[in-house]
Amino acid sequence: MDLADQLQAIPPHWGFTTSPVLFENSVIVLAGIEDNGFVIALDKLTGEIKWKAEQDKAEYRSPTIGKLNNNYALLTAGGELLYCLDPKTGQTKWKYPIEGGLTNTAMPVLVKENWILLQTQQQGLILLEVNQDPMQSDIKIVWKNKKIKNTECLPSIQDEHIYCYSGRFLTCLSLMDG
Repeated sequence: MDLADQLQAIPPHWGFTTSPVLFENSVIVLAGIEDNGFVIALDKLTGEIKWKAEQDKAEYRSPTIGKLNNNYALLTAGGELLYCLDPKTGQTKWKYPIEGGLTNTAMPVLVKENWILLQTQQQGLILLEVNQDPMQSDIKIVWKNKKIKNTECLPSIQDEHIYCYSGRFLTCLSLMDG
């Protein structure tokens, strides 16, 4: 499907580079369509739009789906907001602003059942905790490490350690305190 031609999606400077995410019978992509089409879900058999959500600019980080507090959640980073959507309906569960924005960041990483790891350009590496009833006021910063420089590489986690690049340096950090 040609998103720009068929759906009037606005391609990022280097084209559409995010990976599609599959959930049940949907293919979910960042499209950047005007009129609440930042994220869209397409029927995987017909290509028809099942839902579209939010207004933001599609860039170079893929959305991710996983369990957050025992419920499926679609997480994606916009220009200045982290979005949490219901992957089945596209309904926005919450939005969380990130100081300095989320331009040129890696995709959000779900850690444990209620932690989200973000590698940002201005704030470095941030670990967020989402409480059981996730509203914006129920999200808190567990820790922040501004020494970690932004890359578009996805951090990896094993045991209680985070492995990521900080500029050109491979770095290992404690998951518990950054």
